[in-house]
Order: sequence, then C-alpha cells, then structure tokens
Amino acid sequence: MNSKKLSFFLYYPLFLGLLFSVISYRFLLPEDISQLSVWGLCYFFGYSFFYYFFLNLVLAAPFALLALFARKTTAWLTYFVLSVFLVFFVADSFVYQQFRLHLNIAMLQMTLLGGGQVVSFSTGMLFEIFALIGVCLLASLLCFWGASKLSERKLALKPSYCLSTMFVGLLICQGIYGFGFAFHNQQITKVEENLPINRPLHFNKLLLKTGLVSRDQIYTFKKTDGKGVMNYPLNPLQCSGGDGYNIVFLIVDSLRYDMVDETIMPNVSAFSKNAINFKDHYSGGINTRHGIFTLFSGIPGSYWDNSKASKSGSALIKALQTRGYEIGLFASATLTMPEFNQTVFATMSDIRLNSPGSNPMEKDEASIHD
Repeated sequence: MNSKKLSFFLYYPLFLGLLFSVISYRFLLPEDISQLSVWGLCYFFGYSFFYYFFLNLVLAAPFALLALFARKTTAWLTYFVLSVFLVFFVADSFVYQQFRLHLNIAMLQMTLLGGGQVVSFSTGMLFEIFALIGVCLLASLLCFWGASKLSERKLALKPSYCLSTMFVGLLICQGIYGFGFAFHNQQITKVEENLPINRPLHFNKLLLKTGLVSRDQIYTFKKTDGKGVMNYPLNPLQCSGGDGYNIVFLIVDSLRYDMVDETIMPNVSAFSKNAINFKDHYSGGINTRHGIFTLFSGIPGSYWDNSKASKSGSALIKALQTRGYEIGLFASATLTMPEFNQTVFATMSDIRLNSPGSNPMEKDEASIHD
C-alpha cells in the first residue's frame, strides 16, 4: 500500500469537512446571523471546516492503518462510520433548531430504547427521517467517490503538504478562539455555543503567564448587547413595600440533604429544627454551575451559555440592586470558573473574585474573615 492509495483517507475527510461546513449554517439561528459580522460568519464556517475535517480524519485514521492489509474493505468501513457521523450531525441540527440544545445520550436512549412510549414518530415523519438519512448517505457517497478519484490522480500538491496546511488552519482557528474567549468576543465564541461535539482550546492561564492579557481584561465585567440572545427576565420583578430585611445566603457546595442529621452535622441539624426547612426542592442541575445559576435566576441551567453571552445577570440580584442593597460576595472558590461573574452576578461590578490562601482551609478562613 503506497502513499498514493492512503491519500484516500485524507481526501475523504477533506470533502466531508466541506460538507459539514455547509451544513453548519443550520446551527445559526436568525438572531445569530443578524449579530455576526462578515468576519464572524467567515470565522464560523472556516472553524467548522477545519474542525470537522479533523474529527473525520481521526475517525478515518484507524481504517487507514487497516488499509495496509485490505484497502477495499476498510474503505467501505470508513464510508459507513463517517456516514453515521454525518447523519448524527444533520440530526443534531434539527434538534438544535427546535430545542436550542444538542443531541445527548439521554435523548438517544429515549428515542431508540423507549419503545415509542417516550418519543414517537408518525408514519409521515418516519418517511421524512429515512429520506433524510438517504440524502446523507448519498452525499457521503459522492464525497467517497470524489476522494477515490482524487487519490488515483497525480497532483501537484502532495498529500503531506495538504495535511500540513489543514493542521495549520486548525491551529490558527483554535488560536483565534483562545484569544477571542479571553476577550469575551461573541463573534468568535459563537462556535462553541452553537456547534456540536466541539471543545475549542481555552488558554487564559497561558495568556496571563505570558503577559499578553491582564487579569482585568479577562475577568472584568463586560456588559454586551444581549438583544436576541437572552430575553430575560421577560418582565422585571415588581418589588415594593415591606421591610428591608437583611438577606444572607450560606451555600455549601455538594452537600447532600441526608448528611444533615444529628450524627454527621449536629449543629446544622439543630439549626434546621428551629427554622423553616424546605424539603420539596426542584434542583437546577447536579453540578455547581447549574445549581447556583437556577438558585439566583429561577430558570433552568440550559440557559447558562446564553446568559454568559448576553451578561443578562440575575433578576433577583437586579431587584436587590434597585432597592439599594449593598451586596457582598465571599466565596472560597473562584467566581470565574464557573463564570458566575459573567452570569448570575454579571450586573455587579468590582466583585471579589478570589479568596487568598494556598489551600481550601485558608481560602475558607479568608472568605469568613472578609
């Protein structure tokens, strides 16, 4: 097996990368298109091309090694695997347009293993689904055919040069994203919010260490035009009259309710018996990010990315600010990871982002002291 034959496993992902880039327009909502500049759109589709070329190349790489022994068989196995990925990508675009989130394991389990009791499709919808799968398979087959023909021709541009060019393009896109993320550039960060199976590079710490950006540039409050991104709250809270009570939130991360008993936490248990103890609680999620977000915003954690992009803040915090409350935040962990300073506390400026200390105990003591 010579390099000329192996070039098929480069050209096939290359053609598919172009196809994925075209289909990526389905992950741009009307409000996204109105907000993105020409440069932002070019970056979005360019990032999509290089990134999904890379993913398809990774999927094809094992078959390229197997092709040393049986090219025809592995070529069609490659077609099957990459076509399934294409079908998944297209299906995800429909889910995203409908629900503003991406396909996940839970969705697939409910759809494929629910026996039609959780998710069901009409006969017409099933026909449309199979027709769409057929179109995807045909489009992938055209890319397969084009790659086969191209791999048989002697080109001026060697496959190794082509591969190097593609990796340089991928690195440039990732580098642009890293800088854009540090400066909260929504023209650039849109790719992480909208495209599926996508984890672009974040290197804030590296930028800080090299002095290319300052801590204030990364973490300072930046209010953006959230029009079309996060229409929250639909109406401002109407708060009038009543006493101006002091309000204290004492939040313990990852504390299970069954730990609050006389043996494990006797003081907290005693306190709970002489206080209002809410036991019917609807959690915003099983992680810190979504739990805190829902506690202060009153909406599900799935709105996190939109809240971060628009810096919409918390309706509760804004209502307290309107009434003249002096609000202090004293957290042992940083408020920048997760980015609470850009979500629930986005309307507060000059907030305390970190606690001094070299270990969790010292950070706890510093936050209590402050």
